[in-house]
Amino acid sequence: MKARAALALLLLTALIAIAFQIRAARQPAAPASLTAYIPQDALLTIESPDFAALLQQWTSSAESKSWLASDNYSVFQNSRLFGRLSDAQDSFAKAAGIPAGADLLNQVAGKQSVFAWYDIGKLEFLYITRMPAAQADRSQLFQARSTFERRHAGNSDFYIRSSGADYGTVAFARVPGASGDLVLLATREDLIANALKLIAAASPATSIRQEPWFRDVSAALPAEKPAPALHMVLNLDRIAIDPHFRSYWIQRNNTWIRQFRAAASDLYVEPARFREERVLLPNSTQAATANLNLAPLAALVPPSTGVFRVIATQDPSVAITAIQEKLLGSYTAPPPDPEYAPDPSLDAPQIGSAGDLETRIDTLPRVSPSASTGGLAQVFQSAGIDAVLTLSSAQTPTEKDGLWVPIHSAVVLHAVGSANPQALASALQQTLRGSLTAASIGINFQPSDVAGTAIYALTGPRPLFFAISSTPAQGNLVLLTDDQALLSDLLHNLAAGSPEKTTTSATLIAVFNHSSQRAPYLRLTSLIDGTNNQARDPRNAAAIAPNGMVGVASTPTFFSRNLGSLSDAFANLQSERVVERTVDSNLRQTVTYVWQTP
Repeated sequence: MKARAALALLLLTALIAIAFQIRAARQPAAPASLTAYIPQDALLTIESPDFAALLQQWTSSAESKSWLASDNYSVFQNSRLFGRLSDAQDSFAKAAGIPAGADLLNQVAGKQSVFAWYDIGKLEFLYITRMPAAQADRSQLFQARSTFERRHAGNSDFYIRSSGADYGTVAFARVPGASGDLVLLATREDLIANALKLIAAASPATSIRQEPWFRDVSAALPAEKPAPALHMVLNLDRIAIDPHFRSYWIQRNNTWIRQFRAAASDLYVEPARFREERVLLPNSTQAATANLNLAPLAALVPPSTGVFRVIATQDPSVAITAIQEKLLGSYTAPPPDPEYAPDPSLDAPQIGSAGDLETRIDTLPRVSPSASTGGLAQVFQSAGIDAVLTLSSAQTPTEKDGLWVPIHSAVVLHAVGSANPQALASALQQTLRGSLTAASIGINFQPSDVAGTAIYALTGPRPLFFAISSTPAQGNLVLLTDDQALLSDLLHNLAAGSPEKTTTSATLIAVFNHSSQRAPYLRLTSLIDGTNNQARDPRNAAAIAPNGMVGVASTPTFFSRNLGSLSDAFANLQSERVVERTVDSNLRQTVTYVWQTP
């Protein structure tokens, strides 16, 4: 009986395996990447397995409708960038002889697609998509092909018109294929001609896939299954030096970007979240930051925290900068003594010299000897820090129309050795000296015992607390906060330990809780901008102009209305989490966007 059951189970398993093989054999293989038909020298490429579906998903989303009606979009419409894009759209429409708007975009949006950008300033691009012939022939572009000049490249004809103005060249073609017809659209004749030659070639050998930067970064970020909704590859060596990129890149981190030669990013659309996998290839082979298990530090963060970041670093200056920014405030050295004239020596630096162009303006000002951070550097150097956690949270006012929006912050340092509390107190006094008081008068630290832990509180006008902990599970920690309740929460989480024994080997973990910070942000910025008594109007029709006239349109205030409306448009975005790590000397990043489900 047991033998019969075993035999039946074996036959059932074999039948399932055979059925699976037959089903898999019937399923068409995934079409090859269209980047094989992209000519070389592109700045970036973006691929999608179903561009039409993504476009439809975005245009029908509540976020799209809300953003198009927002102050943020209104301000963008009045920007120089929008004006240039509008000029390019008008020139494209004039050359094509048809309107170039959302309808045309929907008509040329096919399934598998690739977009390649060649020049930022001239807006030169090549777009290739798979589309049935009947759908392509119904588009306005193909119906107007009789008004275009007909030319030939590879094994196919293409159509081209030029108005002679900037952005005034339009070229398109359709190539029949076994995996579906290919539709090509370009703003340069050589791009579409070379693409048609690559399509006609038995084995394309001069496409972007043969360029070293593209090949290397593609190998460093293997695609998962199912395929990503978007796959982007960037030639950072060329993008970072482009003057248009430097002008319009909102992050303003060009110096950081220029240390990488190429990057790739995959976007996966998953239930209730988006996940982005990135890789950046460094320009040099210098030693990268070693990964460290940062999960224990991240586990200390209270769930209601608005934003936190934990990084692996052995540089004491990173810890000092974090303490100054989050807890102490930056200190500006006093101006020179006005009783003395400036140094007339020709050897002294002169104002307005060419060397000033290289001066960093995003660093902390030099501190005076009376407020030195040398003591902190010595304490952290001797303790051997290897990770720094910073966190901040804006709280909703206790009263409905309260004016005070409290923001509390903390800095937690993980070290190889234990720090001396007296030495740390003395170093903090040295840092505060000159900014809060003369000498050290009134800035002493008073110890107290809270649940068996010594907590040191600053007796001066600034709230500052710190504690030192050393446990076998968490190691040596220095905890500094500007709120005693926050310090108690950190110590409570430290005593409770991590609920899950997780390990996250990384160089950085960062989280932004958008859902918890929206209300405090909007309240705080409306008070700062003076818009707290004004009704929110997405189109700014009833805005108050600078002269006080109601009903006269004016530029929306930046924080409370411009950025506030952007937050409103994406109100369903709950949080963003970034995990950064080193893999084979490359920088890998995983960015997860969590959305609130209805």
